[in-house]
Amino acid sequence: MKKRIKHSFSKHIRGSFLLISLLIFSLDATFVAINYYSARDALYQNLTDRARAHSSDFNITLQMTYRNLEQMSELISHDEKLNRLFLQGKRAIGMGGELGSEIADLVRQELLEKIKPAWDGLMERFDVRQLHYHLGPGSLSFLRVHRPEKYGDRMDDLRFTIVDTNAEKTGRIGFETGRIYSGLRSVSPVWACEPVRQKRTTLAPWRSAPLSSRFCLFTHKTTRPALPYC
Repeated sequence: MKKRIKHSFSKHIRGSFLLISLLIFSLDATFVAINYYSARDALYQNLTDRARAHSSDFNITLQMTYRNLEQMSELISHDEKLNRLFLQGKRAIGMGGELGSEIADLVRQELLEKIKPAWDGLMERFDVRQLHYHLGPGSLSFLRVHRPEKYGDRMDDLRFTIVDTNAEKTGRIGFETGRIYSGLRSVSPVWACEPVRQKRTTLAPWRSAPLSSRFCLFTHKTTRPALPYC
């Protein structure tokens, strides 16, 4: 009788122990799960907040870069002396023939000599990469300040910002893919006055593009054509 009671008591203790152990395990598992999901949610929220902050920083930097490029291109495209040289180059190209080519080369060299020192300083201080004068209609390269030995090639099917600026006579900014580099670009129309007719004419765009944001970086208004230089 005593053995039966003792056996029954031991069995009851073992059952209670197993039940308590199972309860403790369940509580521990629940606690671990709560901690895991809380930590996971906190991590996701932290990553989301950081992603939003980085996205905001990127967009601000992008808009500031666009604004700086636009200011730079507008400033240079309003230089009266440079624009008159550009007009002479356009006329020489229009003449055609050997004489026109020789005059265009002389004008191109003079334009390069006047703008290159300032442009080299801008490249060094502000990480811009390219300065390019185009003639319209379409996009005919007149002078690459960053690569003056290459000119005369057409880019109508590549430089759509140039083609649109020539067609609509308003500036453009944006990301554009090129033959070698892709980057942020600012295009400004260049205006000058015909010395004889005193009539304003558009020479086609001047373009700049940045180096540090070539995977080509505030909302702003579309640029308006410059006033005539008469």
